[in-house]
Amino acid sequence: MPYLDELRQKLKLEVGDPITEDWYDDLVAYLEKIEKGSAVDYIGYIHRDLIPDKDALFNIGVRNFRLKQVYSVYGYFSYVKSSTIIFHNLKGDDINADTVKSRVGAFSERLTVQGKVVLKDEDPIHISSFYDYAKSQLQDAVLNAIYSWSPPPLQLDDRSLGTAPRMEDRIEQGRAFSASKRFDSVADGSIIQVVFSNPTGSGKVVYIVAIEIIATGQGAIDIYRDVSIDAHGTEIPIMNLDLGSDNLPVCEIEYGGTYSDGELAHQTVVHGGTKINAVGSLSEVGEKVKIPEGHNIMVQFENRAGVDVDVSIRFLWWEDPIS
Repeated sequence: MPYLDELRQKLKLEVGDPITEDWYDDLVAYLEKIEKGSAVDYIGYIHRDLIPDKDALFNIGVRNFRLKQVYSVYGYFSYVKSSTIIFHNLKGDDINADTVKSRVGAFSERLTVQGKVVLKDEDPIHISSFYDYAKSQLQDAVLNAIYSWSPPPLQLDDRSLGTAPRMEDRIEQGRAFSASKRFDSVADGSIIQVVFSNPTGSGKVVYIVAIEIIATGQGAIDIYRDVSIDAHGTEIPIMNLDLGSDNLPVCEIEYGGTYSDGELAHQTVVHGGTKINAVGSLSEVGEKVKIPEGHNIMVQFENRAGVDVDVSIRFLWWEDPIS
């Protein structure tokens, strides 16, 4: 600012100095230089760069006297602190904020939340990528849990798992059995009684998986435990579910004898043409009835259809040695 300094010296007056025309011309030149040549004129227009003469020392506004709006094409800030900032195009090496709301976000490398990467290196990003990975992880976890069972469930040739693992396992061992009987033209009001026994001294514990009853008409079903067999009836043949096994069952099944006493354990009904799983079914595999040696159960069907009906009864079970 040498020119302004020279004008300032020329405009200096001592006591008694006259104000000449040249002095007035110098004053006008000085004022015009300040008005038009300064970085910021008296109206507020900026004519050139505003550069502080010291680094990180001066402020623009203070806490209680702030600028209302600032418009800029580019901004380079070492730190930004604000309750609300609206940007059309924000670029930064390190941006920290408690809350960020954005219509569009572009991340060229990665995005992390709580220190973990949340987006895959894929463009575009498909939700199926996340779903398929999560599904495979869950499947692996379930299979690992299943295979950790002792003993493990039976796996079939197609690698599917049997829905009744223990029953399937006993079939493979030749220790699972089935017996069924159809009763034709059961008169209205008539009663059929079938007794399933695990004889004393058999050395086996019996697990009945299912008792299946099908009738062409309505009927009532009662199941008794530990009935007295006053007179034996007709035996029902028993089949080993492993047709290649020579293992024989210890259980005995009969009907048409004389039976008394016993404790009523279960009551249900059968609708015409509908299968009733009086104890359970293979879709609910489990030890539905456990029969130690010397005990029995009796299934009783009473025809309440008002006409003759056909009835079938089937037992599924396995036999384990007493441990």
